[in-house]
Amino acid sequence: MSLVITSNQDTDVRNATDQSIYSAYSYRNELPSTYKIPRDSQVCLQSAKVNVDGRAQLSAKNTIYYEWFGVELDQSDLDAIDLTTSYPIKQEFGEKGKILELTPEEVAVQVQNKHIEFHPNRKGFFECNASEDADGNFVGYDFVSKQNISDGYTTTGRPTEFTKFYSDSTESRFSYSSFTFSRNASLGEAEVPCVGIGLQKPLSLANGSFTVDFSNANASGAPWGVGLSRYTPNHERTGYFPEYFDVSFDVDESNSMVLTTDDKLYFEDIGVHRNSDGELVIRQAVPLATGEMGYREVKYYNNTSSDLADPDTRYDLTTNTGGYEWIRFVCAGEKISIYIGHSGATDLVTEFTAGQDKETYPKPICQTMWCMHPVLSVSDNGSTVISNSLTIDQYSGLPISGYDPTAPEKGGWYENFAVLKDQAGLAQCFEVDFRSINDIDDPTEYTPKELNASGAIDYKPAMIVSPNKVYAPTQLASTADIFGFGRNSVVNDGTTALADSLYSLTFSSSVVPNLASTSQSIFIRLRNFGQQVLNARAKTKSTIIAQLPTADEDIAGVGKLFYEPNRDVWLDLNNSEELVVSDFNIDLIYVNEQYAKVLEGQTIVVLYFRPKTRDERRFE
Repeated sequence: MSLVITSNQDTDVRNATDQSIYSAYSYRNELPSTYKIPRDSQVCLQSAKVNVDGRAQLSAKNTIYYEWFGVELDQSDLDAIDLTTSYPIKQEFGEKGKILELTPEEVAVQVQNKHIEFHPNRKGFFECNASEDADGNFVGYDFVSKQNISDGYTTTGRPTEFTKFYSDSTESRFSYSSFTFSRNASLGEAEVPCVGIGLQKPLSLANGSFTVDFSNANASGAPWGVGLSRYTPNHERTGYFPEYFDVSFDVDESNSMVLTTDDKLYFEDIGVHRNSDGELVIRQAVPLATGEMGYREVKYYNNTSSDLADPDTRYDLTTNTGGYEWIRFVCAGEKISIYIGHSGATDLVTEFTAGQDKETYPKPICQTMWCMHPVLSVSDNGSTVISNSLTIDQYSGLPISGYDPTAPEKGGWYENFAVLKDQAGLAQCFEVDFRSINDIDDPTEYTPKELNASGAIDYKPAMIVSPNKVYAPTQLASTADIFGFGRNSVVNDGTTALADSLYSLTFSSSVVPNLASTSQSIFIRLRNFGQQVLNARAKTKSTIIAQLPTADEDIAGVGKLFYEPNRDVWLDLNNSEELVVSDFNIDLIYVNEQYAKVLEGQTIVVLYFRPKTRDERRFE
């Protein structure tokens, strides 16, 4: 039996310039003369000493938390989430297949850079900062979420371009200039609408308004539509609809309110229209008994709070006795209010009113609808008019850097899953869209959340850092220790502030984060010998000879660690002839065969070599 001592350097002095063959995690010891190992020999680890520098070691498994932007849920009610408009949003700042080795400051940067925000009033405002005490000691993290509460973008936020949003033709039947959306009636059939969607900026949900002057199109007797909608990508596969939208379902004339045939529809979450009979009609996309989504009419005229209330009678836009010129949407939190007016009056068409039938007011703004865009439509009246138009007077479009609902992670929650064609994610969207609070045939009444006294959406945001059965599904949450939230699963108590039209909420670590809880097992790899090891996790052959139990609670942490196996595990070198060795190459790696660069200073690895025993040879 022979003992071989290897080391990268002579002392434990940390030297930042040590690299390559001298590093603590990968080094080579060259011999002044050759070293001979007999044929049919074996190797095992006798002992090892390493120095861990204290950085967090983060894998995809311990870098997951969930964000909740919604009302507070009752922890005694496992079904509480079903009566909300929200869904837990998975956040992951690790990288699949890779171990990240990060200082607290680097963890904060990674969390901030990887955070995905889907609510338009919060986009671009998330921060994560590492905090220190007066002595410069790391004490935890501050997670800061901010909301834009300003509604001051009513004119500057107006779109400067529209995108085709209708599948009947390859032609864009409209022009858009100086905020006026005009139909070219010389293109195609008269009853086919020209439809566009403005994708540049989502509408603010903090009293954001969208006002359109319809007087030109209305004077021509042309059907028109003014709506708000999520964007629906993947048109080549689903058409201009969510994939769970039923284009053929026809209830209370909701599909034929604007057009003459069922196959000539376009999507909007909610829209105000003049139909082919000259009536003011509102439709919205809601759950149907078929198990799909479809249009149902909003019967504003049966809502006693409406200024247009007239039982079972739609307002007549042909006579237009009120002299109305424009339609306005106002969105505050989850509540949609619709107004109609002219220069001297503003009248309420409909909004949520307690005690009224659900079919008389708009559904609440759910997480699938967070990023809403203006949708405009103008049909022809069949005459020689070729320029029927709608003009946008106001639109509170939020100026979000990099916003793009056609790209992953750049738009809304629904849009993200649709762009990625993520069926599991779209199933989550389906669940939210089909909750009973959105079903107008379900008697469950839901009061939409509006704004708080500071002008922010009146929610109780939370971080879910370990699995919680009420805020579900959050079974993969794994960051309570590294974020410093102790035994807390749901973190929803923070400090608030208001400055520069931004309402901020900060969650701070309740205890000093336990970076040692992230320790990953380290393995020793002896290169250039013939031992045969299968690393099933990495799906590859390996030359690993031993594991250092650095994930064991008794020895995990920072500083010098020493390990000596309780028993020798001998590995065959499979050398049928004598080996002549001129150097020893040692790597210290994680299970994915990635270098463990958290090691510093001096590493010592002591190896045993021996010829295979006769008994072992006899049983081969």
